[in-house]
This record gives sequence, structure tokens and C-alpha cells, in this order.
Amino acid sequence: MPTCQGCGSTVTDQYVQVFTPDGVDQPRVCPFCEDRVRDGAGFARRGRLDTTTVRSRLGTILKRATDDG
Repeated sequence: MPTCQGCGSTVTDQYVQVFTPDGVDQPRVCPFCEDRVRDGAGFARRGRLDTTTVRSRLGTILKRATDDG
């Protein structure tokens, strides 16, 4: 069975046939990948609302607010 390059989950041969370009046996992302956005050019990128980034930015904002007094 093929596996996803993004998360390592097993995917079906039918999924590979439908969602990967010809000649590619391992999809870059699958439905089990968290926080991934798939685009039509075959690329996968982090979603815009990546929870790690949101927490980091929120922590920075809160720290600045408490430092300002």
C-alpha cells in the first residue's frame, strides 16, 4: 500500500490514482494530514491558521500587553 509523504498514513491505490500526478506513487498529503492545504499544482503547505503559529503570536501579543503596563 502507498503511504503519504506528509504524515506517513497508508492510502489506497485509488487515492493515489485520483489525487497524484502520473508517475507519482506516494501522495504529498492525504485526508489524514493535519493543517495542510492542497493546491492544484501538487504542492502542500501549512494552513493559514496553523495552531502553533497562532499560539506563538498570541503569546507575543499578550507579553507585549503586560510589559506595556
